[in-house]
Amino acid sequence: MESTTHQAIKGCWRITASCRSEKDKFRELKKSLGVNARNRNTMVDCFTAAVKRGYAIATVCYGEVFPYNQEGFRKSIFSLFYDDLRPASEVSLTEIKSGHRRHIGAIGAWAWGYSRIADALEKLPL
Repeated sequence: MESTTHQAIKGCWRITASCRSEKDKFRELKKSLGVNARNRNTMVDCFTAAVKRGYAIATVCYGEVFPYNQEGFRKSIFSLFYDDLRPASEVSLTEIKSGHRRHIGAIGAWAWGYSRIADALEKLPL
């Protein structure tokens, strides 16, 4: 059994996990971060408190880098770099046999996108 306590900003969120499964840990985390809170301003209050203490906060939705659905490749950042944006399900067996391979996907896009965001944030003046 794992036991973890983390309090980032007093009164905003507190993660107290004494859970047996990953699913329980996720539920506890969601609950502690205010995702299920009745007050919709909970997260805004937390972010405001963090900024007042001198922390910077940046958020990004994974779907802005690579939407996780059938059309994800066509609507992703890869549309900037590649002409063939067909999902793998649309590539014919003949093309696959002739060597058509795509060595990139959602996880690669997310990693690349988040690293580029981190690079951009590092260049911002303090």
